[in-house]
Amino acid sequence: YDDPRNANLAHVIDRRKGLPVTLGILYLHVGAKLGLDLTGLNFPGHFVLRLRAADDAVVLDPFNGGRPLTAADLLTLLRGVEGPDARLTPEACEPVGPRDILLRLENNILSRAIKSGDFARARAVVLRMIWLAPQRAGLRFELGRLEVHAGHMGAAAHAFETCKDLAADIGETRIAGMAEEALRRLKTRLN
Repeated sequence: YDDPRNANLAHVIDRRKGLPVTLGILYLHVGAKLGLDLTGLNFPGHFVLRLRAADDAVVLDPFNGGRPLTAADLLTLLRGVEGPDARLTPEACEPVGPRDILLRLENNILSRAIKSGDFARARAVVLRMIWLAPQRAGLRFELGRLEVHAGHMGAAAHAFETCKDLAADIGETRIAGMAEEALRRLKTRLN
């Protein structure tokens, strides 16, 4: 699961092993070529697909060979990520578009880079994510944290300022507050 090749589509095609999201991307591509109504879902922690046919729909697990998932299976997966009190919500089964799927793949790569201590790679991944979704304030916050870690205080301040402004513009007060606090700590550190 933690093998970086599992997030690389070329390696996944060659090895026939990968993360749920990389396998899901391949399923989506093949499904589109076959004319299937197949979409990725916003399910937390484990990428799944929905296949619609006529008046019916089924959720598929690309990680387990496209196995159909029941509501009980989905709840088990969700509780594995969010804890025993987690409940299935409609948001968890909302379709996501190509940009969100790519961001999810990049987030997997980001998590592994941070976990392995490869902060230069993590920064490169966050910059790609910002290129894909420039209005997502949380990505600017993550960039600021990585810039602080690298000792690039001016770049960190710029990232936090941008985060604060973006978050304020779209009403994400929690992230705006986090960016404001990060800026305050950064200024204290520099004095």
